[in-house]
Amino acid sequence: RSVSRGLGDVYKRQVLKELEASHSDEEKTRLYTIARKMGAEWSENDRKKLAKICMEQLRPAFYGAEISGTQISVNDQAIYALSICGKEADLNRLSELHLGTKYHQACIYTHARTCTATDWLLSEFKQDIKLACQGRRNNLQFSSYAIGQVLNPEASTFSIPKAQKALELLCTAMESGHLTAETLVCCVLAAGWICDQRGFKSDMNAAKINRVLSAIRNIEITYALPIAEKSRKAQQIAEKLILGECLEKEEEQYLLSKVDPDED
Repeated sequence: RSVSRGLGDVYKRQVLKELEASHSDEEKTRLYTIARKMGAEWSENDRKKLAKICMEQLRPAFYGAEISGTQISVNDQAIYALSICGKEADLNRLSELHLGTKYHQACIYTHARTCTATDWLLSEFKQDIKLACQGRRNNLQFSSYAIGQVLNPEASTFSIPKAQKALELLCTAMESGHLTAETLVCCVLAAGWICDQRGFKSDMNAAKINRVLSAIRNIEITYALPIAEKSRKAQQIAEKLILGECLEKEEEQYLLSKVDPDED
């Protein structure tokens, strides 16, 4: 174990050193991704170093510099990496990037993982619900996941009034029949996360939870068969969460994959 830890320390130092020295956008994108996947196990000091590197990378964006091409991908990965190393001040500063579309998905992911900027996440979610129900272009696929995470009963930001309002909106979206297969999967899982009763019974209104179950169970009536088929796995997992049943290891992996920005 000490040998593997030693090798890990060497690799970590190499990643941090190369992030500071590299001038290749492709290499930096890869290094930020590696740092995010490994960094949760790093020491606090090393995560501070990573946060400093991320914030330095984002400095031009904060000051309104014109950024395009592969630089956007690098900045995206720096924002994603802040999800495991950013201090409160760093995460608050991301609000300067909220207005544009370039970093929208990365900001949503990082705020969701760190349970920060929840008012902004809720605002984006409500707007996406409205657009989705009108059959217009939206980012509900991302904002619904975010809401599922910040309003999960184990999250520090959980609030029964906000959770119940979010469930109403998710049901409205699922019942609209206007969602794509990908967005439907996200909404189903978000509802499952918010109603997760594994280990304890929810204090939310039982009627709200029952409406969620009905919306999920009626998907095959509300949607065309190909869309319903693509969401079936998500439906089964969400029902288990809502009913407080244990998930299989493979189902847990499926849930984890759905919140990883590198996965579909």
